[in-house]
Amino acid sequence: MMTSPLEAPPRRGTQPRPARGPRDRRREAMLFSRYCATRDPSLREQLVKTYLPLARTIARRYQSPRVPTEDLVQVAAIGLMKAVDRYEPTRGSAFTSYAVPTMVGEVQRYFRDQTWSVRPPRDLQERALRLRKAGAGIGAELGRAPTPSELARATDMTVEQVVEALEAAEARDGASLDRPRSQGEEGDTVADTIGHEESGYDRVDAAITAAAGAADAPAKRAPRRRTTRTAVDAAVDAASAAGAPSKPVARRRAAKKPPEALPTDEAA
Repeated sequence: MMTSPLEAPPRRGTQPRPARGPRDRRREAMLFSRYCATRDPSLREQLVKTYLPLARTIARRYQSPRVPTEDLVQVAAIGLMKAVDRYEPTRGSAFTSYAVPTMVGEVQRYFRDQTWSVRPPRDLQERALRLRKAGAGIGAELGRAPTPSELARATDMTVEQVVEALEAAEARDGASLDRPRSQGEEGDTVADTIGHEESGYDRVDAAITAAAGAADAPAKRAPRRRTTRTAVDAAVDAASAAGAPSKPVARRRAAKKPPEALPTDEAA
């Protein structure tokens, strides 16, 4: 099983070219000329069906455990349809010379856009895949994993660019949070190691804030009882004791009665 197209390009000399005789090539040229002139959907369908085995061959070349083969066949078929629509027979080149790069580019674009768990910028993706390919070759020569400095010299990058690309490459494959922490053992999962917000801290902060607010608040004074009595109250009580009208009536009469004049020195 081969790797993805962005990890290892196809080997030379494996470009699929169906064996076609002069009669087939003439028929092909006639079909494309008619389709370019009329854009007949039936002719388009006939051309796509004719070259669909070529799309399957392209898809099998790029088989990967990341993507089902049938998905790659569909992607390559999309590239084939684009090639049929864009091909210009007047340029004189064979259709397969134009269709194969179109389908390969479609498959590569699918791997670049759909097979990353987290999608970094495109230039970072290409740099990471370039380092993966270079690292495989250098590792085979040295018998060990290359260092960032060695990768930087082999790819004409800086060490910082290499480290950034290697970190981005780790985002290509996702891992389940439900997998065990130790391989081959059942028990704690990766999700058990992820912290969560502790609500007890909020309760402690609220209790401390309430206690501080209660200590800073001024003490409330008890209301003072009314102990002074006015002259009207005294007159009302005296009238009530003597059988006078009720307190409200006596209170109103006492309030209307003018105060008695005090004796002067001459009267005395």
